Amino acid sequence: MADIRRRISDIAFKLKGITHKFSDPLNGRLKALFEALTVLVAAIDSGNISAVHANEILDKLLAALDELWIAMDSATDAASTVHITDHLTNIESILNALGVDQPEPPGLK
Repeated sequence: MADIRRRISDIAFKLKGITHKFSDPLNGRLKALFEALTVLVAAIDSGNISAVHANEILDKLLAALDELWIAMDSATDAASTVHITDHLTNIESILNALGVDQPEPPGLK
């Protein structure tokens, strides 16, 4: 369990770094991802998700965040923003596949 918590902390740290690079509309989606991580931790703590399943999800999330980071570093135009948004959608779909409902980002309700 300590390993899972460390990995979730790593993901949160990466999300925080990514959040500083984004404009407000995308930050709303990133904040929703932080909340989804909190829900994931609660699901793990309650036993609704096994450690093995949690580690598989965390592997996917870390890989998706790394891809997002690379896309952000190479972003130069509007097409890049669309590409970044696609990466965010991928991360959200990983969490949704888990059954972790994400709260609606602020301003999109």
